[in-house]
Amino acid sequence: MNPGTYPATATSALVWEAESKAIMIEFAWAFESGETTKDSVCLIQKDGTISEITVRNLRQCFSWDGVDPFWLEDPDNIQGKPVELVIEQEEYKEKMRTRVKYINPPGGGGNHNPVDRTAFANRFGAKLRAMAGGTAPKPAPKAPAKAPAQQSLPTMPLEPLSTPKCDGPPVTGTMEGAWQALCDANPGADPKGLEVVWRGAIARMRKPQQDLNDEEWGELTMSFAAKL
Repeated sequence: MNPGTYPATATSALVWEAESKAIMIEFAWAFESGETTKDSVCLIQKDGTISEITVRNLRQCFSWDGVDPFWLEDPDNIQGKPVELVIEQEEYKEKMRTRVKYINPPGGGGNHNPVDRTAFANRFGAKLRAMAGGTAPKPAPKAPAKAPAQQSLPTMPLEPLSTPKCDGPPVTGTMEGAWQALCDANPGADPKGLEVVWRGAIARMRKPQQDLNDEEWGELTMSFAAKL
C-alpha cells in the first residue's frame, strides 16, 4: 500500500517476543478496499521501556485496560472496532518497505488535544488583543443567542491623561497589563467600546504604541485601573 492514513479493522492479534527481547504485538488488518496486511507494533522495547504511545493508542482503539496484552488476542475484543492506520515507508536491511507506523482511533491520527475556546479567550484573549492594538475579535458566523445589551464606552477626548499621584519611583507596566487593567475596570463592556477607549488613550500619549516605554505603559495602566 502507498504511504498514508487508512481506515481498517483488526482480524487477529498475537503477542510475541523478538530476538532482541522486545515484546511485540502482531495484528492482522483488513482495509475497506478488501486488502489485508500483517504488521507488528512494539509494546515493550528491548531495554524494558514501555512504548507509551502504543499503549495509549491501543487502549483508545480497543477499550483495552492497558495491563494484560493477551486480552488483545481474543478476537471478540478487537474485531469490528474501527481504527486508522498510518502507513509509512522505512529503510530495512538496505531496502525500503511499507509498514504500519501508528494505530490510532478514528480521527485521532494527529493526537492533538482539543482547546476549549472559552478557556483560551480567558487565558490569552487580552494579551492577543493588546498586541493587536486593542482590535476586537470578529464575530463568529453563527453566534449564540444575544446577551442583554451592553453599554458601549464613549470615545475619550484627546487630553492629557489623569493618573493617580504616588510617591516613590515611577510605576512601570506592560502593554498586556494595561489592556487587562482596561478590561478589569469595565467588566461586561462592549469590545468595540474598549477598542475606542484604548485607541484614544494611545493617541494621547503622542507616540506610536510600539514606541511606548515601561513607565508610559505604567501610566496607562494606572489610568485605567483608577476607574475601578
